[in-house]
Amino acid sequence: MKITAFDRFLIVLMALVMTMIAVVIAGVGLGFITIESVNWVAEAIKGNKVNVAISAASALIVVIVAIRLIVVACGGGRKPAANYVKVSDTVNGSAFIAIATLKQMVKTHCQAYKCITSCECEIIPEEQGLGIKLILSITPTTVIPEFSFDLQTSIKENIEKLSGIFVKYTKILIVPLGQSESSRGSAL
Repeated sequence: MKITAFDRFLIVLMALVMTMIAVVIAGVGLGFITIESVNWVAEAIKGNKVNVAISAASALIVVIVAIRLIVVACGGGRKPAANYVKVSDTVNGSAFIAIATLKQMVKTHCQAYKCITSCECEIIPEEQGLGIKLILSITPTTVIPEFSFDLQTSIKENIEKLSGIFVKYTKILIVPLGQSESSRGSAL
């Protein structure tokens, strides 16, 4: 998750709360604040049900804010999507290719097949290469096993030849003609 302005406000608020707690602890330790005054505050809270409710609600809010900040700081476990893939690394430097360029290469390759009526693709950068996911609509007379094997093989060879990047896999999902992207789900 990205840190928003609200999250920054919460960070400042938590820093102020933690600073107040640290000052109280330091004051007690150095003798500026007596234990009796701390006990007086605790007794004042316990003596009135409204004060108890306010204290409990405040503590709950601090816990919720702390959990929110932990989730934001940890990033929710998601890694930002890369928009490029490394082609080569040489003594002279590195070469990269944009994901959009690879998508265009795959779509252009798919257009060579007359049986494909629509093609959507996703490029997944991998540790040593990339993966390709295709969502295709094809004509009803297409023999799917032969077609899919031929397409997977030719896309792998074409992308590896043109970009120099190893293609780990090519997954194909064939959907009915005219089916919208939102209703396809994520079967791949």
